Amino acid sequence: METVEQTIATTRTQSGHTLGELSATRPVLVVFLRHSGCPYCRQTLSTLASLRETFAKSNTQLVIVHHDTPERGEAWIGKYNLGDSEQISDPDGQLYAKFDLGKTTWWNLAGPHTWWPGFKATILQFNGVGIPVGDVKQLTGAFLIHHGRVVKSFRQKLSSDSPDYRSMVCEL
Repeated sequence: METVEQTIATTRTQSGHTLGELSATRPVLVVFLRHSGCPYCRQTLSTLASLRETFAKSNTQLVIVHHDTPERGEAWIGKYNLGDSEQISDPDGQLYAKFDLGKTTWWNLAGPHTWWPGFKATILQFNGVGIPVGDVKQLTGAFLIHHGRVVKSFRQKLSSDSPDYRSMVCEL
């Protein structure tokens, strides 16, 4: 079985660089999204867009992993002014599995404990809902990689969970 470090060394972004190459000179924040119709993923992209200056100050490269085709992913992510971020299209979820991102249950996805966070993300923060592309039960995560190794990680337990991206990149 391939280790995470081997995966980092061989996984290429749409520009052709490996995660290992990108992380050799600066930290790389790899953010996994579930699908383009997910209001929490739209909320994540909005949050990441608001942190562009933080990423620049900390010299952190953003890499976004999604289930969409490269073209649709680029268009979707570009709507959040993140089109210049590196991206990885992973329609089969192989990279998600290599980073040990599990699956959720329907209860954890849409149970009562997610109703208020879902309402906030969908309605109050104007993220809306779209057509799912990919595995709606896929949990997401975020990993800070530096010098080819994961130095910080976050793995979702519930679909509404989200890391503090600012602290992930500022406390390195």
